[in-house]
Amino acid sequence: MRVRAPDAPRRFRTPLPWVVGIGGIFGCLYLLYSLPFQTQKFFLYAHVVGLVIYLAYGRARSVAGAQASAREA
Repeated sequence: MRVRAPDAPRRFRTPLPWVVGIGGIFGCLYLLYSLPFQTQKFFLYAHVVGLVIYLAYGRARSVAGAQASAREA
């Protein structure tokens, strides 16, 4: 909607966005904390692997990386 009609009025606003956002973060942390330790470990490993893949992909395809390697050559 924002792409097709960027000037359209925004009719829905979140009440107290900072409270809702921080409450959502703490709610998710509580849910993660309440999981068994084995599951928490799995989530941690999965996020670390995902972060490594994300950083490797970004480094290989970034404009800054291409410019830096062009200067070295």
